[in-house]
Amino acid sequence: VDYLIMETTYGDRLHEPADDAEARLAAIIKRAIEEKGKIIIPSFALERAQEIILILDKMRRSGTAQDIPVYVDSPMTLSITELFNKYKDSFSFDDRFKAYARADGDPFGFDYINYVRSKEESQALNEIDGPMIIISASGMCEGGRVLHHLRNNIDKENTTVLIVGYQAEGTLGRRLQDGANRVKIFGLEHDVAARIETMHFFSSHADKGDLLAFVKGLSRPPKKIFLVHGDPKARLAFAGHLKAEGITQTVLPDFGQSFELE
Repeated sequence: VDYLIMETTYGDRLHEPADDAEARLAAIIKRAIEEKGKIIIPSFALERAQEIILILDKMRRSGTAQDIPVYVDSPMTLSITELFNKYKDSFSFDDRFKAYARADGDPFGFDYINYVRSKEESQALNEIDGPMIIISASGMCEGGRVLHHLRNNIDKENTTVLIVGYQAEGTLGRRLQDGANRVKIFGLEHDVAARIETMHFFSSHADKGDLLAFVKGLSRPPKKIFLVHGDPKARLAFAGHLKAEGITQTVLPDFGQSFELE
């Protein structure tokens, strides 16, 4: 590789191990059951939602988490999950998933998870008390049905908003993640009394360890590494990690900047 263009979304951190993530999720579920609260998970409809559903299915099957009603409130998520389930033996899923799917028979929990399609079913969730988990799009809380669930529950102390993906600057998800006390939803101000939790484990972006392993696995360092797709703090941090490994030919491009390659 002569020139490497590399994302740095999580260039300044490590994701938690799978066991830690399951233990933390189990604790969040336990608290919601005790407080009769709702866990709202804003999730991307493609792959992220299915990963969360799968880990909930595994935890339910192994007994590592208490049973709690789960509602998947996103028509697109439902359609994608149905396709994943229909073709679970023919898509290029990894062998671990295929083995689990064969043993479990219902890896996406269609027999016990409530998949919500209609608007009326979605609205009815606001009239039901917890405990429950609601998985809904969009992942950065910028649109979709999750906004209705946030509007109706963000001011309740027994609500948990569980962030499971990267939140870009300027999005509602990022404002919640950064600890905002008041946020606008559909143009109206709402007090934030809910707990805001973040689990980076589910992210599809590599952490700094994976990024470093990729660079160190090359046969020789590239002439230049362009660090993109990350907040300034994350890009600077990863440039520092590369420098510590003796790799100094890094560039942090500005917006619109161009380069001539040899």
